[in-house]
Amino acid sequence: MYHEAVYINTNSAFPDAFGAVSYWFVIQQNQTKPALSQSSSRPFLDLLSQSPKTIGFSRHPYEPIEGVERLEIYCVGGYHPINIGDHIHTRYQVVQKLGHGAYSTIWLVRDQRHGKYVAIKVCTVDSNPFEFSVLSELSDSQQSSSTSLGKTMIPQGLDNFEIQGPKGINPCYVSILTRMSLSGADLPSKYGGPELVVIRRFDGQPLPSNIPPKAILPIWLGEASGEIILPEAKIQFSDFGEAFSHTNQDKFKSHTPLVSRPPDARFEPYTPLSLPSDICMFATEDSITCEQVDALDLLPREWWSKSEERHIKFTEDGRPLNREPYWSWEESFEQDIQQPRHRKAMPLIEPTERDAIFKMLKSTLKFRPENLFTAKQIIDCEWMVKWALPEYEKIRKR
Repeated sequence: MYHEAVYINTNSAFPDAFGAVSYWFVIQQNQTKPALSQSSSRPFLDLLSQSPKTIGFSRHPYEPIEGVERLEIYCVGGYHPINIGDHIHTRYQVVQKLGHGAYSTIWLVRDQRHGKYVAIKVCTVDSNPFEFSVLSELSDSQQSSSTSLGKTMIPQGLDNFEIQGPKGINPCYVSILTRMSLSGADLPSKYGGPELVVIRRFDGQPLPSNIPPKAILPIWLGEASGEIILPEAKIQFSDFGEAFSHTNQDKFKSHTPLVSRPPDARFEPYTPLSLPSDICMFATEDSITCEQVDALDLLPREWWSKSEERHIKFTEDGRPLNREPYWSWEESFEQDIQQPRHRKAMPLIEPTERDAIFKMLKSTLKFRPENLFTAKQIIDCEWMVKWALPEYEKIRKR
């Protein structure tokens, strides 16, 4: 069983976490940290959490370009510079940029051996070296079953190799495109050519050799979620860059985005991350913890004492202090679910189904990992059995 940040792409043009994503759901993303310290073992990691104001122009020398990877990460341990028209591994010709993340850039390329388009993820030098093996193991486990719902949800890895860059060796992974209708004729006429932006330093000095002369904006090959009907929505898990098997190694530091990080990762930093934490979807900043407590209950006693702002934001029994309370479950459901459905002339969710939804969600929103439902318990819960899975089967058969 693997821990992983899993992004769900609906009808996206490529199987990765960056670019044409209509919505996403994070299960868990973890990062090795053998010892708790303030310094990172990856040379570029510290840059990711800092802004130009905090690190100064000496460490942020380039004018920022919206939608482009942080140029400072073209450094030791970082990105590999790539240009349109490059041939990667002699076989794959770069056609367009699909996106980027903290540990990779993703490219639309033409496989000249088979004459088709595929996606290549070119990882940073210091990225997880086991990503492709994890993906292959998960994919192989599904391919043996003809009935597994997960068979089409795990992207198929086609190739993996390494390329020598100016700052080290970069792992590369090739995968299929989820939008298989792309053709050479479609690309220029429908999407236009690559959009390039000149890279400039704040101090006006020439660019170093490891920085591309022009930044490439990612192309959008997806569809707006509002334009996709349910039978057309294809769910696919992707981005396995931080996956690990909890049976083979312990990890203590979570790099899941704060909005989805389990609270035990904050309050129990010396306890290995666990499978139950994968079910939890929390943020851990004090401001977000206020929302958690308002919606659920007090933190466990030993965690409550570690909350730095509890005396400012809460009374001792957990009531809001010096602030307005967050919405209740019922208020949020009415505002975010029922009212939009009413505006779209959709039938409202009946109280029986609403209560089953609440019960399921609350089972995934427990502070203690050991109190969380397992994935199987969620699949077997009332809402999944009576409403979600039957509807999903109808969609599959259309």
